[in-house]
Amino acid sequence: MHHKIFSNNTPCSVRKLMYCNRIIATIFAYSVGNVICFSIVFFLIKYIKDILILHKLTKNTYRLRKIYNVYILLSETTSVPFCWSTIKSHFVIIPMVFLEKNSDLKLAIRHELQHIRPGDTYWLHLLLL
Repeated sequence: MHHKIFSNNTPCSVRKLMYCNRIIATIFAYSVGNVICFSIVFFLIKYIKDILILHKLTKNTYRLRKIYNVYILLSETTSVPFCWSTIKSHFVIIPMVFLEKNSDLKLAIRHELQHIRPGDTYWLHLLLL
């Protein structure tokens, strides 16, 4: 003897439930996709803005020296030394006040070059995101 587990209207309600689940899954997938797209656009805009700020800061400097593709630059607007890189160039930005004491200038340049040598400045691009 075969027993029915579902009532006569169960197949219809199961189909409706499966259809509703598909609709909910589709809405969820579109929502997640929209959040991911919005996040990517937001972080790209922020990244471009930060790179433009670094470029502007670099343009308002005086070149102390160029060693291969590394530019040692002096800045009147920064208070701490820092470095950053593009694909083909590296920039070491040193505050002008470091010119007052030669030993501080050399130490700051060496320190910043130690960030460039192993490629630490490329990680800056990921951190900006």
